[in-house]
Amino acid sequence: KQRVGLAAALLGNPKILVLDEPTSGLDPIEQEKIRELIKKTAKDKTIIFSTHILSEVEDVANRLIIIDHGKMVYDGKKPKGKGAVEKLFKKLVKN
Repeated sequence: KQRVGLAAALLGNPKILVLDEPTSGLDPIEQEKIRELIKKTAKDKTIIFSTHILSEVEDVANRLIIIDHGKMVYDGKKPKGKGAVEKLFKKLVKN
C-alpha cells in the first residue's frame, strides 16, 4: 500500500515530496526497498519525511530536524557515525 502511494505521489513529478512514516508496518525487505527508492528519488527532489525509526534517519537523511512536543530542538546536518542520531536525539528530547 505504501509503495503504491509513493508511486502515485511520484507520478506528478513533484519538486518536494512529504512522507509520513513511509516504512511503517512493512516487512524488512519492503522497508529496504522504500528506503532505496527514497534515496534514489532524493537525488533530484526534496523529500521531507517523518519517522520514529532513528536507524532509518541514519540510512536515508542528510539533514535532520528534531521536534520535541511541538518545538524544534535541532535543525542541521545529520551527525556522522553509527548511533550518532540516536545519541543526539536522547540528548535533546525530554520525556
